[in-house]
Amino acid sequence: MINGDSFERLAASKDTKDPYYEILRAQLEDIKDTTNCKYLYTMVQVSEENFMYIVDGAKQDATDFSSLGEISDISMYCPKIKKAMLGHTQGFSDLEYTKEYGYLVSAVAPITNRSGEVVGIVGCD
Repeated sequence: MINGDSFERLAASKDTKDPYYEILRAQLEDIKDTTNCKYLYTMVQVSEENFMYIVDGAKQDATDFSSLGEISDISMYCPKIKKAMLGHTQGFSDLEYTKEYGYLVSAVAPITNRSGEVVGIVGCD
């Protein structure tokens, strides 16, 4: 589903006109529409505590939509995000109950490029 090389290019350019932006948004929206995911997103780490949204699975007019380039400190909500960015998570099997929200289970997985480097994360709650 997620092409790590295309994702890496999109994360660097933050260009919403990149065809991959719409392809990935459509894929995430489809997954969200056919599952029980409340939030579905891809992110890159920009500093120790801050992550930048690249593509969000919410509809663009939704109140919970996070736009390309939006930076948020979400590390306190899900330590698994940092773990995934380090490549220490193998797929979505590493689940965590999100106590701060009280009703969500979070799952994150690393996005890797062709060289096997972690270039971002995909997550769902």
